[in-house]
Amino acid sequence: MKMQSVLSSRAGKSKAMPFLSQPPNLDGSMAGDVGFDPLGMSTFLDVKWLREAELKHGRICMLAWTGCIVQVYQCFSVAQMKVACA
Repeated sequence: MKMQSVLSSRAGKSKAMPFLSQPPNLDGSMAGDVGFDPLGMSTFLDVKWLREAELKHGRICMLAWTGCIVQVYQCFSVAQMKVACA
C-alpha cells in the first residue's frame, strides 16, 4: 500500500528533474525524452523544431572544436610562407 502512494505521488513528475512537473508536450515519444525542460520552452515552441535546432547547434559546435584543434597543430599563414609557424 505504501508503494502505491509513492507511485501515485510521482505521477506527472519529470524523470530528469523529479521536483518539477512533466511538461505537457514532452510525452516520451522521442528518443532521449525524459521531460527535461526547466525553462518551459516546449510550451510555446514546436518540439520538432527544438530538436532540429539542438542537432544543428551540436554539429556547428563539433566543427568549431575541430577548427580549434587544427589551428593548434597546423599553420595556414599564406603571408608568412617562408617563416615556420611556432
